[in-house]
Amino acid sequence: MNKITYYKTVSIVFFIVSMAHLLRNIYGWDVYIGDLYVPEWVSWVVVVFIGYLSIRGFKFLKR
Repeated sequence: MNKITYYKTVSIVFFIVSMAHLLRNIYGWDVYIGDLYVPEWVSWVVVVFIGYLSIRGFKFLKR
């Protein structure tokens, strides 16, 4: 796998994960890992951080 394919794949995966967390916040879906409830603020952090990584990956591809 070359760099371009790697960055494209990772950027798309990060975008999908970020959108899934955004949808979780919009629709109020509950997330449990075992018996542990994951609060919504965690998803907001993930949306910002993973969304940023996705944007940076796509910008890298334009160069």
